[in-house]
Amino acid sequence: MGMGTGKQLYIAAHDGNIKAMKSALSNGADINWENPDDLNYTPLHIAACFNKLEADSVQFLIRNNANIESRDTSGFTPLMRAAVNGSSQSLIILLQNGANATAINNTTSQLICFNHLSGLHPIKQMHIH
Repeated sequence: MGMGTGKQLYIAAHDGNIKAMKSALSNGADINWENPDDLNYTPLHIAACFNKLEADSVQFLIRNNANIESRDTSGFTPLMRAAVNGSSQSLIILLQNGANATAINNTTSQLICFNHLSGLHPIKQMHIH
């Protein structure tokens, strides 16, 4: 049995491979597919986590209507995952596109992004009031 288009999109997002993401989408992949083997991460979650130096894949997914506020099984949004993983370029793009910087996850009342953004003063200044 072959790999589904959702999984193909997910792997391409993990790898930052926009050409492969375009191919998966043109073959019918769901932009918001949830990976049941990885905390229900969407392609945007995984791109935000693993594309630390360049965030072109994050921008690509957002432009193709990825749900910027999607939640994984722990209640983390892509912005939260980017913050926890130190993906500052992903953070900037997600914030510029309206991601909620004051969201909380399922297990804590702390503002995850606020805590992690505290080390990124210029970003915090622009987006958290």
